[in-house]
Amino acid sequence: MTAGLQIFNEGGSLFWDTDMFACRSFGQAVIGYGTGTIVDARFATGTPWCVPLIEGNRNFNSADPAYGHLNVNDWLTTPNIIFNGNTLYWTRPANPMPAYWGSPTCTLYYGVY
Repeated sequence: MTAGLQIFNEGGSLFWDTDMFACRSFGQAVIGYGTGTIVDARFATGTPWCVPLIEGNRNFNSADPAYGHLNVNDWLTTPNIIFNGNTLYWTRPANPMPAYWGSPTCTLYYGVY
């Protein structure tokens, strides 16, 4: 007899089965600009993944002298992510915007599936 796990929704339809992918989250790290690494032996237990989340809290004002002359998307710099063995390497370009704009936070969420 085979064994497994199936999960059904309230309507009786199959929601999850053992042949579907599920991921494990290992943690999160708030990063700045520059480069860095996260070493975790558990990356070897599956296919590693990483999701960067940018959390800007700046209200852009059309009266700001920089507004319209700078690309706001450049302010939201996201990191380049590379995995090698049990190490996640990240590189985040420096913020090219005026210093008074501040820097949006970037949080990396990572794990394996």
